[in-house]
Amino acid sequence: MKKIFFILFLLSFLLSSCQKLSNVLGINFDSSLTYPNMSMENRYFYADYRKQGDRLYNFYKIAEYDKLIVYVKEGSGYNQESVNYIANEFNNNYDEEVRIYGEHTDVDKNGKIIILLLELNASYSGSITTGYFYGADLILNQNNNAEILYMDIKKVNEDPEYMSGTIQHEFQHLINFNVNYIENGREISTWLNEALSESTSILFSPTIVSSRINEFNNHMSGYYCFYTWNLPLNNIFANYPSVSVFVNWLYKRNGNNSSVFQNIAKYSSAEDYSRVLNNVSFIGSSSWEDLLLKWIEGLKNNEVAGAKLQIQPSESTISLFPGAAVAYSGSIEPSGNLVIKDLGNGYQVALNKDTYIGNNPTYINITTPKVSSVQASKMYETANDKPYTPKEIPVLFDKDGKIKEY
Repeated sequence: MKKIFFILFLLSFLLSSCQKLSNVLGINFDSSLTYPNMSMENRYFYADYRKQGDRLYNFYKIAEYDKLIVYVKEGSGYNQESVNYIANEFNNNYDEEVRIYGEHTDVDKNGKIIILLLELNASYSGSITTGYFYGADLILNQNNNAEILYMDIKKVNEDPEYMSGTIQHEFQHLINFNVNYIENGREISTWLNEALSESTSILFSPTIVSSRINEFNNHMSGYYCFYTWNLPLNNIFANYPSVSVFVNWLYKRNGNNSSVFQNIAKYSSAEDYSRVLNNVSFIGSSSWEDLLLKWIEGLKNNEVAGAKLQIQPSESTISLFPGAAVAYSGSIEPSGNLVIKDLGNGYQVALNKDTYIGNNPTYINITTPKVSSVQASKMYETANDKPYTPKEIPVLFDKDGKIKEY
């Protein structure tokens, strides 16, 4: 009995000393963080998104709210203030997000969403995965059989405001999987799914909105496209910033009323672009291409605070994929799927109006007109083609559990 008490005392002593435990177990502990212990309720989950269903990991419950339970992976340290922040934000916004985007499943019959906090990245020196939702969790006898959002714990510790927005973003994906795939038997297009998730930031996360506008102005090379989500262009990053500013524009044009997102989310149509077009009558667009062209014109008119229209350099050859648009100085003639809109002051916007959705999109090559230095105006910034890789990367899975590209 004395030996048992001695062992328990020794373990307690080691657990109270991060440095000693680090030396014994070879783990790097941060004294500023809290670590789970065996007195906490624990549960095992599949949690490696690169190897779904490969093995179970031990997690400890660190918070429970009306609509939420938060677990942390064994051995991971957490900042209690950061956890409190993301939990409170989620719990406070839960009812509104469900009202707008629809009901989620309750496969584990607890009426709550689970957040698992763990390190999602082997390295944090480059782009990092911030979080994800995995649809197989909602299908009977697959993976974890629970409503789960997987979040990177280091990012939560360091930037809870940003990660709070990421959680709302991923929660929409979870709702969307139920509303569209489980209840109606079809996934919606990636661009529309992400558009709805980005719209949650318009409503709940000024931090992410600001981040997207910064990317829109400084890292997109003036190439406006979200319809072709996975652009086969190595040096163009356009999808998330473009769709964020697009849904922001819809929100502004609807008088800052979330009904536009609610109507799109709950509308049923064979063509996903029609789900948008048929619910934005307040803009007065006659077609999908007209809506996209009016969006670009809205950028010119500063209809989204902070978002700036950029002009392509003179004599630039640009490949326009379906739904892609660029602005330039001079004049180009429309042809086939290439439609043109005059913006005034010698500027035009060119758009590929093709509505193809698939893995083999075709492009239209255009060359911007030659403009002399006298003709060139400083009314708008000129786009640059400097490659950019975003630091934070959400992961989106399809219904078969395959990762869709960023």
